[in-house]
Parts: sequence; structure tokens; C-alpha cells
Amino acid sequence: SIAGAFTLSGEAPSGTYTIETKIAGESYTSAVVVAAYRKPEFSVTVTPTRKRFYRDEPIEFRVKAEYYFGAPAAGANLKYYAYSRTDWSAEFSDEWEYDEDEGGPPLGWSGGSYGTLDAEGESRLDEKGEAIVRIPPGESVNDEESPSVQIVDLSATVTDSSGREVDGSGE
Repeated sequence: SIAGAFTLSGEAPSGTYTIETKIAGESYTSAVVVAAYRKPEFSVTVTPTRKRFYRDEPIEFRVKAEYYFGAPAAGANLKYYAYSRTDWSAEFSDEWEYDEDEGGPPLGWSGGSYGTLDAEGESRLDEKGEAIVRIPPGESVNDEESPSVQIVDLSATVTDSSGREVDGSGE
């Protein structure tokens, strides 16, 4: 891999550009998409409806989209993905500590993995700019052999009536 930087003219149009690199007499090309930055006009928050859920019950998240001027993003489309992963630090909290010898993160850290995809779907926000997403318990969570503490992450993309997309997530 290589790294570098260059500055486009402020007048350069948005679109797909091709970068050609020559290394040891061989040419390599790569496509780069240049787009104008546009500040989002609304925010998306994702919060669980409760702090804890039991193993055999659905997990609920509230997704809320609100314009920065205060109005709800009523009727906006919602696309979501729910992932679950084991909270190993809850399973072995006394045994897990920072691994200084390896120079790495704390032992038991999940590694930032999304985990297992449990559910995905689409919905529409109500007149308050909200939707409740219910995630059924995953098969692995209901397995008696599986660890009892799971973390569920919900990743949401909201698209308003003008086609603008904003992402949000919560666990």
C-alpha cells in the first residue's frame, strides 16, 4: 500500500476520478470518489428502551430523528441492523485486566467486532420522528451454554423526504 495527499482545486467538479501510480515501471489505477461535503440537517439517536433485557425477551430500541431547528423528521424512512456480541468482561470480570506485556487493549475486550447479525429491517418514523425497533432474541442468546451477558448494537440509517441520509447507533 502507499499513502499520499494532493489538493483539488475548489472549482473541481464532484465525481469519480482515476489515480494512476507508477511503481517500478508498472502502472496501477484506482478510482476515487470526490463529493461535496454537506453538513447533515438532522440528527439520529438510538437508545434502548431499558438498560437490561432478559435472555428470552425481545430487545427494543427507540430511534429518533430530529432536524437541528427542532422539528421531527416525521415520515422518514429507517433502515436498521442489529448485532449481538458476548460481553466477556461481564463473564470474567475478576480475571480480565490490561495486558501490559503484550502492549494491547484490556484482556477480554471484544475487539470492536460488530458481532453476529441478529436482525435487519426497514420502518418509517412516526409523526414525532420516532420508531420503536423490536429485535427478537437470537438463537445463540437462548442457548443455555452461551454466556449470559450479551451486548446488542443497533445501527440505523434514516432517510428524510429530500433523500438526505444520516446514520446513528446505540447499544
